[in-house]
Parts: sequence; C-alpha cells; structure tokens
Amino acid sequence: MQAITFLNLSTTYFDDGRFDEAEAALARALDLCGGVMTVLEFFVSMTGARFAFERGRDKEGAAFLERGLSLAAMSGVFNIPRWNDKRMSCLCAKALELGIETEYVKKLIIKRGLVPERPVEDWPYPIRIYTLGRFEIVI
Repeated sequence: MQAITFLNLSTTYFDDGRFDEAEAALARALDLCGGVMTVLEFFVSMTGARFAFERGRDKEGAAFLERGLSLAAMSGVFNIPRWNDKRMSCLCAKALELGIETEYVKKLIIKRGLVPERPVEDWPYPIRIYTLGRFEIVI
C-alpha cells in the first residue's frame, strides 16, 4: 500500500516543518488512493485539511474537509487509522462552522464522544445550559 507510506511520510514531513515535501507526499497518496480506497481517501483528505488549516490556508482546508467528509458520509465511515480525538474535534468544529456535512459530523461527534476545545454553536452537546439573558436547560 504505497498510499499509506506516502501518507505517513507526509505527516512526518509536516511535523518536521518540511511543508513542501509534506504537500508533495500527500498529493501522491491522494493520487494513489483516489476513487479506489474510500477510507484511505477520507484519511488523506482529513490530513490535507489539517495541514491547510494549520498553515492558514482556509479555502484549501475547506475543500479537503468537504472531500473527506462527503466520502465518509457516503460510506458510513466513523474511524480512520491513527485516529486522534483532538485533531478530529478541531476538524469537526471547523466543518460545523462552515456548514460541511453537518448531519454526518454530528453523528461522528456523538459516536466517537468528541469534545470541542472551545465552545461551538452547532456542536451536539448532550446538555446545554443558558444563563445569560435567560435561564434554560436543554437536554
């Protein structure tokens, strides 16, 4: 599985600050799995979204996020290799903010028990408590 090798290589390059090499390896991984291996393509796309958002490339990040989440929603994927709750929580929060695959993202959050790093309006919290302006508990 060369795609997995290139995906792992891209992550190593990115974490080492070798961004051009990371993007090249990620593109190669995407080419190798595109249209053939849905779970891997989801993983590669989510990795691309992470890379883009962390480098301030929001438009590119949104495109990767939409690609990955639409594949996962169509296939019913709720897990990927090397799952990382913190990273996936950030990507799910971004998807909700951008309106990308919101129904699927909410199911993913609930199924995986993800918790946001900061408050997110559309996050499917098990309970909401409002205290400013009104007092309300929503379960």
